[in-house]
Amino acid sequence: MNNIKERIKLYYKALIAPFIAGLVAHGYIMFSYHPNRDEFISIFHHGSGYDFGRWMHTAIGNFMFRIDGCWSLPWLSGLVFITLITLSVFLFLEPFNISNKIIKQFLMILFVVFPVSTATLACMATAPYYALGVFFAAIAFYVSVKYKYGFLFAILGISAAVGVYQVYFALAAAFVFFLFFMKIVRNEEKIRDSFIWAGKQLLMLSTGLGLYFVINKIVVTVKNVKMTDYQNLDHMGNYAFSSIINAFIKCYSDFFSFFIKDYKDILPYKILNIVLIIEWLCFAILCVYLIIKKLKKAVFNIVVLLGLIMLIPFAINLINIMCAESIETISVLMCYNVFFMFAAPFFILDEAIKEGTALSKLISKLSLCAIGFVIVIYIKFANMVYLAYDIHFEQAKAEMSALQMMIRSLDDYDNELPIVFAGEYKDNTELWELRYADNLAGAYTTGYIMNNEAVRAAFSRIFMGFLYGEENPTDELMESREFKEMPSYPDAGSVKVIDNEIVVKFSDK
Repeated sequence: MNNIKERIKLYYKALIAPFIAGLVAHGYIMFSYHPNRDEFISIFHHGSGYDFGRWMHTAIGNFMFRIDGCWSLPWLSGLVFITLITLSVFLFLEPFNISNKIIKQFLMILFVVFPVSTATLACMATAPYYALGVFFAAIAFYVSVKYKYGFLFAILGISAAVGVYQVYFALAAAFVFFLFFMKIVRNEEKIRDSFIWAGKQLLMLSTGLGLYFVINKIVVTVKNVKMTDYQNLDHMGNYAFSSIINAFIKCYSDFFSFFIKDYKDILPYKILNIVLIIEWLCFAILCVYLIIKKLKKAVFNIVVLLGLIMLIPFAINLINIMCAESIETISVLMCYNVFFMFAAPFFILDEAIKEGTALSKLISKLSLCAIGFVIVIYIKFANMVYLAYDIHFEQAKAEMSALQMMIRSLDDYDNELPIVFAGEYKDNTELWELRYADNLAGAYTTGYIMNNEAVRAAFSRIFMGFLYGEENPTDELMESREFKEMPSYPDAGSVKVIDNEIVVKFSDK
């Protein structure tokens, strides 16, 4: 009993710092409501669907919907998200047996405040489900490592994680890869045993993925739905060989691009590229040091280790292979694996610190300062992103309010008349001060709302209380003299009743 209490106390201490860091990073969006672009459509829905292949996500969402509906609740959803992500990274890192407590804490904090978490929380309606998917993957990884027959339960966990969001397979696979990598570095067991372990893990991952496909096939058949072509989900896993080769090459080109430029807005500042360069130089130095110190007589281990080093870009960018024919559609939400660009050098650093040399101590101090700096940057970046949502929401609300005032001020206004939005709204709301934050997934400007029919209608109905019917502009209208003589919005006369339709002219084309 005392042992259980001690373990609970130990786990509590390990979890409290990343949880608090999550509140500091994401509290802005949790304690207010600043919807991102998906929220305008899914504020009262859990998102996704069986046609996206996310049967676990949809099943849980439908269950919650039948209880009392689905709601985008920032405080509650954010709390659930941070709690699950904190528990997940703890479970992911626990099998690595990281001895340096500061390194472990910094890596846990980094995962919670990482831009992928920020972008996921921007989709507040679906964020708890995504966090649950990560949690399923973490449990699967943990039990497969910690328990003799845990890989059997892990198969179910991987299948459930992929059923929430397919990309979490890549996250679990990367943790398996890097744990195998550290087994080879530590050389604490026979190389044959390490390969047997790796084989079991590969079997667990592949069986879990196979189970996902089986369940997905059953679900789409029973529900009589067709897989969407969104991100090539309708033929997921059935890719041309040439596409796979190109994706494999891109894994390596992306890896080296991390050192020189941004990637999916995860590395928005050049200083982050510099930190990565420093970290991976330290990684190379410490790998050489550990090879000399621990593996000098184990030639086969050295060969295996060098082979694994060559595969690191593949492990970090596995999502490219999973989206071989739709790489251009990869978003920041799908890139949790980039976390290993910061984490992998610290796995090696922790092992080098155990040797207690002056070199490892010096690199340790420099690296911890660097990762601490990155954490501060990402916490500030998260708050900048949420500030951008706030500002753009207020801008859009003010513009929509002005437009509705013009519509309702028409002398011949009738709320039964349909509205025609013609042309393209010219957006002047972009702010250069928010140029970094505006690019992260979920960001939007007034132009996005004004020019997107579904979003415009949802925004108007939910946040403005203005319900209307919309008709598409006809060629006859666009070519009419009366339309051509109208000025463009927001000038006086840009809103007019023509042939029993309220016409809002954004532009001539």
